[in-house]
Amino acid sequence: MNPDEARASLDEIRRLQDRTRDEYIRQGTSRPEVLLVALGLFIVFASFDLPDPWDLIAMLLADGLIFGVLAVGYARASVRRKPTGAEVMFILAMSAYVIVGFGAFLITARMIGLPAPYTIAGAATALGCIASTRPFRRAYEKVVR
Repeated sequence: MNPDEARASLDEIRRLQDRTRDEYIRQGTSRPEVLLVALGLFIVFASFDLPDPWDLIAMLLADGLIFGVLAVGYARASVRRKPTGAEVMFILAMSAYVIVGFGAFLITARMIGLPAPYTIAGAATALGCIASTRPFRRAYEKVVR
């Protein structure tokens, strides 16, 4: 193999790595998955306003929805790769961001005296997750690259 062939092979490997990263990011932030996970989050948070047997049922159904979306997304993924430490830390930070956001919305709903504060905070959190998908995706692209 001469140097030109080796360079061409390396360029092809880099190009395919970029396509793999793009597909990995695209499949993790597709609109149907984001909407279904946001719906699951809303149901989980709103379930705290329900009376005793129904809160557990609603939470289990919502958790099943979220885990089902994740499992189907993983099974249908055309690209699988092990996330790096930076990617895992980014996902954990975004999860903490969602929890803190829910807490802020809940405190605000209680201070105002709104009925069903968990439902209102859950709706605001779910809508915030949907609205922040595009900036999240851009930041996640930078972390993955």
